Amino acid sequence: MELFDAHTLVMSAVLLIHIAGVMIVAVSAVVLVMSTLAVVLAVRGVKTTWELRRHGASGRTN
Repeated sequence: MELFDAHTLVMSAVLLIHIAGVMIVAVSAVVLVMSTLAVVLAVRGVKTTWELRRHGASGRTN
């Protein structure tokens, strides 16, 4: 009886490829969520800065 037959090697390779794929998808999801959060925070910051500048400029002219 062989220690590593063809079936065991193929199944081990399939398992390793599957685990690698799951890890890639998990990392991609985390990066997507973090980049979405960064964009949302950046847009809010720009909007807040724009509003403060607009109100500040109108306050000086009155």
